[in-house]
Amino acid sequence: MRPQKTGKEIMAELQKPNFES
Repeated sequence: MRPQKTGKEIMAELQKPNFES
């Protein structure tokens, strides 16, 4: 399991055009 991401990391990923989930 990956370590939980912080709100900052989550927001940064939401702003990315490509998602890896």
